[in-house]
Amino acid sequence: MATNPNRSRPSLLELWFEALRDDVATKGARAVVPYWLALILGISTCAATLVSQDKVLAEPSVTATLYGGVLALDALLLALSWSAFSRIYDAMFAPGFYEFLRKHQMLNVYLFHVGYIHASQIAAVLATGLALIVSLITVFPMWMHQVSFASSIFFSIYAIRQATGSVTLMHDIVWYKALYLEERGKDQAQNVSSIRKA
Repeated sequence: MATNPNRSRPSLLELWFEALRDDVATKGARAVVPYWLALILGISTCAATLVSQDKVLAEPSVTATLYGGVLALDALLLALSWSAFSRIYDAMFAPGFYEFLRKHQMLNVYLFHVGYIHASQIAAVLATGLALIVSLITVFPMWMHQVSFASSIFFSIYAIRQATGSVTLMHDIVWYKALYLEERGKDQAQNVSSIRKA
């Protein structure tokens, strides 16, 4: 990813386009529509189609309970991810390490991934909250209930998929931190050696 010359924080959309460009260069068209995204879409569409419309979607008390559980799961994922994000930020912004990440053009990559994971989880909470509201309004046609159910399932599974990415993100940061400490150790050894020679 390119560094931002004016030193202002790039927006999530700018970072997303940069990441997409880099992914297309390495992975091709699969980066634009990953196979797992199609799989999640298929699962949520099947769930909305196969669920009993008379017993589940047409019954507000059953649907409200279902969405309440999914909403609790989405909120729990959001809370747990924020705990992981705080650890990631602590590691990223340790003295000297953030400079190492900037030098190797990795700072924006990690900021993007944290922002994207957060956005996907907010989308899951919003989709499920909206589906809960739709389920309580009985005048909406059944197809609207099915679409809101599918959206809730889709965004919730997608948020779970993205939350697992925070573990990979932390592993990457630990790896780069080890490289940074190794590089810093070599620099310190060279400084000690040059002081002894002087």
